[in-house]
Amino acid sequence: TISAGTLALGAGGSLADTSGVQLTNSAIFDVSATGFTVGTGKTLSGAGSVVGAVTNAGTVSTLTGQTLTLSGTLTNTGTLSAGGTLALNGGGTSSGAIALAGGGVVFGSLGETFTVSNAATGLTGSGGLTFAGGTTVLDYGVTNAPVTISQTLGFTGGTLELPGANSLRTS
Repeated sequence: TISAGTLALGAGGSLADTSGVQLTNSAIFDVSATGFTVGTGKTLSGAGSVVGAVTNAGTVSTLTGQTLTLSGTLTNTGTLSAGGTLALNGGGTSSGAIALAGGGVVFGSLGETFTVSNAATGLTGSGGLTFAGGTTVLDYGVTNAPVTISQTLGFTGGTLELPGANSLRTS
């Protein structure tokens, strides 16, 4: 648990043997020198900020009332779970699950591109998707077909791309 201030991993630093990292009280986890991998069966969770690249094969999550901000590139093959707000500011890719557990995901306030390559099966639950800047690509794997999104959409800037879709429906 990082409960206050900043924990910075230096070059060559590692937390490979820990079961997870939890941030509280708006703490900062600075991995800009090394990047950080959330391994299978491990977690990165809580309320605070992560600065630097994150590779997720485990779970990155927030709870109701929490905001977890990732300011580096995110590569997700695991699960992103948003009970609170998960802010993905540094761009990246997701081929894993994005589960909206009543919370929301904010994409791209730094103007980067974030691509969800399996949006048809990977994006689930009720909550909100906010497009704050940059370009967000939600690839539903369709060609000349409509895309139906059951989540609430919000736009404060940026661009939403739906490759192959000929229309967007919300339900």
